[in-house]
Amino acid sequence: MRANLRVHIAPVGFHVNRVTDPIIQERADKVYLVTHYSHDRAAKYMEKIIKVLRREKLVSIEKVTTDIWDLFECLKCYKAIMQHEGKTAHIYINVSTGSKIASIAGTLACMIWKGTPYYSHIDYDNIKKDPSDGLPDERIVSTTQLPVYSIDKPRTESLLILKALSNIKGGKMKKRKLIEYLENQGIIDSELSAAAKHSKLKVLLAPMTVGSLDNPLVEVEYRGRQSDVILTNQGESTLKIFE
Repeated sequence: MRANLRVHIAPVGFHVNRVTDPIIQERADKVYLVTHYSHDRAAKYMEKIIKVLRREKLVSIEKVTTDIWDLFECLKCYKAIMQHEGKTAHIYINVSTGSKIASIAGTLACMIWKGTPYYSHIDYDNIKKDPSDGLPDERIVSTTQLPVYSIDKPRTESLLILKALSNIKGGKMKKRKLIEYLENQGIIDSELSAAAKHSKLKVLLAPMTVGSLDNPLVEVEYRGRQSDVILTNQGESTLKIFE
């Protein structure tokens, strides 16, 4: 299969044209249709969407399932698709279909893994039903590509720290224990003095605390060398996304 494919990802909800029109108009090469599970309430919509798209003879139509009501499951699904397609593919995600959670995840996925989200506008004053199947036959007024801002992946050292904390009950670890862990991972030189090791840890924690004041990934309870490093909710979420 050639490189630079135009790959669309579209969650399937209770619209047909809102899914198919942008794919056809933008001459997509490959489509991933995302649904909650195989036989959910949107199954009839999925069947019709596939029927319409097959008439267009696209390179490939893939059907994938995920929990469209879980942000992290949606992100995991989009990440797998985007990484599978590789850096040469142009990824477009429809954020006007499916659940609101799936739409939020689609926008975030584009920010993190470099894609383009788009939104299809419906003429709500003229929604009709297809007499052959009773499904909505909505008219798409326009499709707009949305601007996104880059979200950078945390440093490898930061992810190692988050993972270490997540494996501890309560997400809390003594600084000295965290230093020992980072020594075993080759992040902190075991030949350094105790003071130098603590200084190195302070540098590693800085972008996760001071550098993230609004949403710190970790917090530090200062008690000298007995200080605790604590995983925050933001840090736990970050690990789920980037691990």
